[in-house]
Amino acid sequence: MPALDLLRKFREGMPHFALVYSGHETLRGFITLDNLLQVLIGRIKDEFHRTKVDWILNDDGSISASGNCSIYSLEQALDRDIHVEDDIDILNGLFFYRLGYVPKKGERFAFPEFDAEIEKATASKIIKVKIYPKLPTERDK
Repeated sequence: MPALDLLRKFREGMPHFALVYSGHETLRGFITLDNLLQVLIGRIKDEFHRTKVDWILNDDGSISASGNCSIYSLEQALDRDIHVEDDIDILNGLFFYRLGYVPKKGERFAFPEFDAEIEKATASKIIKVKIYPKLPTERDK
């Protein structure tokens, strides 16, 4: 079936996927409405897929991260777990939870998993922080 005919069927309310056969019996896969639109008009930017980098590895081995860097992303960068409460997802929350306040530019801290220096902050949040990894201890492994 030509692509425009398939698009017409999708617009008429057909489910937004179709099975693709070669010949009459061999199933080759399926095509979704998104796949079809990409073929017809090109790649569509999806607002749900984020590609922003949360952190950058510096030449000295430190990590520059945004305050909105996810804890999971930082754990991947450090190659170790960061022990946090379940409802804390980003560095801003971690710092506020552990310190009890929003730190200011230039403040330095030692945490079990890493040391940190605030590089840029407002009164309500950290904008940029430099993370200095610590080597894992036997207990962390």
